[in-house]
Amino acid sequence: MHTYTGAGFYLDATHPAWSTHYKMFTYITAELPALLASVEGLRLDFTRQSICGHSMGGHGAIALYLRTIISSSSPSGTYKSASAFAPALNPTNAPWGIKAFNGYLQGGVKEGEKWDSTCLMWEVPEGTRLNVLIDVVSLRILGRSYV
Repeated sequence: MHTYTGAGFYLDATHPAWSTHYKMFTYITAELPALLASVEGLRLDFTRQSICGHSMGGHGAIALYLRTIISSSSPSGTYKSASAFAPALNPTNAPWGIKAFNGYLQGGVKEGEKWDSTCLMWEVPEGTRLNVLIDVVSLRILGRSYV
């Protein structure tokens, strides 16, 4: 898959080539919940929602969880918790992350810090209780462990 046609970077693109349609943060945090809430007979409790993902989606889940805590007047933000399975973390310091942020964001990697969960941790107000599960997965083949 081409880097800029879709990925687990749950961000709103600011680069002109992508900003018109690539608004995954807005879609996941606002548009999708509104759509689900409009479905008659679908009983959902949005006060108890959590978010999870795997690999890039795991990074996206943690980033969305942290961003909603940082930007919310509520100490718990939008989500009660975030879970990530083998997440790709700290993309502002990885070649694939640098390439993606330079493609999606007008401000490149510097702007990407607002979407990097590792950088976002420094913005969470001190004393905030975080409910995050990160499972890095372990692999055992023929009696030998790989982590």
